[in-house]
Amino acid sequence: MSKSLCERPVVAVGALIVAYLCAEILSEIARASVQVTDCVAGLFVKAAIFATFALLVVPLGLGLPSGRMPPRSYVAEIGLTKIQPLRFCLLIALSCYLIFALSHRVGSFVYLSSAGLAFELDLSKFDLLATRSVIPAIFEELVFRGVMVTLLLRYTTRSRTVLISAAIFAGLHALNLLNPRVDSVWVVCQVVWAFGLGVMYAEIYLLVRSLLPVILIHYLVNASVGVWFQGLDAQTPVTGLYGVVFFGLLPAGLSFLWVRWLAQTSRVSRLLGRRWEKTERLRYSLMPIDGDARR
Repeated sequence: MSKSLCERPVVAVGALIVAYLCAEILSEIARASVQVTDCVAGLFVKAAIFATFALLVVPLGLGLPSGRMPPRSYVAEIGLTKIQPLRFCLLIALSCYLIFALSHRVGSFVYLSSAGLAFELDLSKFDLLATRSVIPAIFEELVFRGVMVTLLLRYTTRSRTVLISAAIFAGLHALNLLNPRVDSVWVVCQVVWAFGLGVMYAEIYLLVRSLLPVILIHYLVNASVGVWFQGLDAQTPVTGLYGVVFFGLLPAGLSFLWVRWLAQTSRVSRLLGRRWEKTERLRYSLMPIDGDARR
């Protein structure tokens, strides 16, 4: 009897990546073919294709991460519908975003000061409904954290799962090297900070087993790049190097340490009430998804 795709992790990961890239290509073709000029309309076209891929093709067609199952069971398994404890999820998302905003602001201050320029706050640069803000936040987290991390954790340790998923997430950003209009040094820097962000997102996801906080962090960071990372949102070698430190590694590292502290301190219990007991904190922060005791 032949094995299902989810029982062949290497092949499954490859199939998931190929399917994701196909969804990306199809969404761009669809948006171009219908000649969408409105930002919101373009967002809905792309979201419809990605939703079909992530919510139907992955669980029913590919049978990932744990075999073919109804969409309702699938979204529960990957943590898309898990929002409890809600206050803790929101606390993680908003506090981590604050860390990122401060890091971006510091990087912008250093860059602008060295160039003899001044920072001017412009809230109109919030891209709240931009495709680049919404689509990656929802579907990259759903695929690379929800599905891929859940799949990998069945076959390897927690630390390897985090590193492998982050490496794949970062490696896909290297495809920007195929775009002749994008500076290659900047792309290499993007790959580095994407790896750091991938590690942080995976660790936070495993701590709470919910996609809500990582989706919110990803969305808020993407939507406010033009506001807080002023002067550094261009794609040049210099901005890329600033991005490695102030956009990726520094805020990602601080956010990870902050969330680990939140999940382990007794103060969280008092903040959230009785539902967030010590046993629950240990279960979400230490146990793999399938109950395997490996680390």
